[in-house]
Amino acid sequence: MTEITEGTELYWPPERFAPERTITVTKVGRKWLTLSNRSRADCATLRVDTSSGSGVQLYRSKAEWEESKNHRRLWQDFKNSVERCYGTPPASKEDIKKAAAILGLNINAVNGDGNK
Repeated sequence: MTEITEGTELYWPPERFAPERTITVTKVGRKWLTLSNRSRADCATLRVDTSSGSGVQLYRSKAEWEESKNHRRLWQDFKNSVERCYGTPPASKEDIKKAAAILGLNINAVNGDGNK
């Protein structure tokens, strides 16, 4: 990824009562970026610092935000689909263990004899 410097434009996604916008970095510090609207964002995460602690996530472009949004939506759909599986799982125990490993999940599956 390219380094963020003074003058870099970042994408501020739409919020509940605020439209999307582009914001300019006016100063780069060790920990914080100062933004043109007098906010500050964490250099490492690009999360805007707020008193409530639920800061807006900034992106390098609208395209990056769209990709992130689609990724989160896909993950949510996947989780919802797994949760709606009733009865016998549609995958073998081995496939479930493989999927868990791919997703970095730590599951404790019981063996066929009821032992972990």
